[in-house]
Amino acid sequence: MDADLTLEKAMSRVRQSAAVKKQQPLRGTDQATGNVEVIHKMQHKGRVQVELKRMEDMGVISKVTEPTPWCAGLVVAPKAQPGKICLCVDLTHLNKWLCRERHILPAVDHTLAMLAGAKVFTKLDATSGFWQIPLSEESQLLTTFITPFGRYALNRLPADPEKVRAITEMPEPTGVDGVRRVMGMANYLATFLPHLASYTRPIKDLLSEKNEWCWGAQQKEAFQRLQNELSSSRVLAPYSPTAETCVSADASSFGLGAVINQQQTDGTWRPIMLISRGLSEAEKHYAQIEKEALAETRACERLTPYLLGLKFTLETDHKPLVPLLSTKAQV
Repeated sequence: MDADLTLEKAMSRVRQSAAVKKQQPLRGTDQATGNVEVIHKMQHKGRVQVELKRMEDMGVISKVTEPTPWCAGLVVAPKAQPGKICLCVDLTHLNKWLCRERHILPAVDHTLAMLAGAKVFTKLDATSGFWQIPLSEESQLLTTFITPFGRYALNRLPADPEKVRAITEMPEPTGVDGVRRVMGMANYLATFLPHLASYTRPIKDLLSEKNEWCWGAQQKEAFQRLQNELSSSRVLAPYSPTAETCVSADASSFGLGAVINQQQTDGTWRPIMLISRGLSEAEKHYAQIEKEALAETRACERLTPYLLGLKFTLETDHKPLVPLLSTKAQV
């Protein structure tokens, strides 16, 4: 009798726990805003069912009814658009057992350097690019995943590219995370931004734990200049392995910058690539001649794909550095 009562109590607690969980909404993080979006369970299931049907109609996934050795979980992520979701498959465990073909993707710098002499360019963009790549039949069942509506397998590579906001509509950061996003975008486009490290210093300083958050006049001015630079029509000339080349580097109290210039057929000099970075706390204590030497050294290292095998001129505005780097200096 006691055993029956204990079992009844245990089953009652299980039912109560299940009822509580059933009432709790599912949560997801909006990837665009960072806000937490509350999605009620029934509404969530409806969106999943609609998206599964859409993907099945497009041939991206297929229904699985046979036993499979692998079955992954489904992860639902809200999109920036209201009411839209992205279905992701957690293939972490499967990836541990894959035999991979190691192929190092070429750096953007190397690819751009191969465009010397090109005059006609074509831009191609495939909708849901990874979905354009089919999986072999023997690989499809390995991607089987479970949903509330049964099991499915991927027929094509999974991906869901996101759109980026226009630079001119980029809002001012309201916290450290916002600063990281802004600086991440700026560093990604640093090739086109001379002296980036210097004029973005007021913004970058907010990332330091030593400094309190303060979005003041200096930060606003730096942010406005960054927006203007990012949206400007500055055009870099294409690289030529036969043109006369000059590398100019400079150092400030807070950053390093360099530009590689090449002489064009009309006799003018135009920039090919610009680089910059901030100084570390230790580097800020260097003597100015050491900072200038560091700028020249880093420029040659960073621009190696463009300079290797070329005879070029290394330019500096710091006179005391010339005898240290020149091969003609007399001892």
